[in-house]
Amino acid sequence: MTVLEWIVIAGLVYLAVGLVVGVWLVTLGASRLDPRLATAPRRVRVILLPGCAALWPVLLRNAKGASS
Repeated sequence: MTVLEWIVIAGLVYLAVGLVVGVWLVTLGASRLDPRLATAPRRVRVILLPGCAALWPVLLRNAKGASS
């Protein structure tokens, strides 16, 4: 495999993990990060999903720190 193929595979893995974590964050974890999101409409959470999927390492670390 070439270096480019490894980069593409790594990007796809990052995206797949990001989507899974992003869905978890906007459904259950969002209220840990910001209590006002507990009453937010569904369309707000759908808008937040792409950002959560892209920034999942930072948000997951913040959500973990908020639960401690």
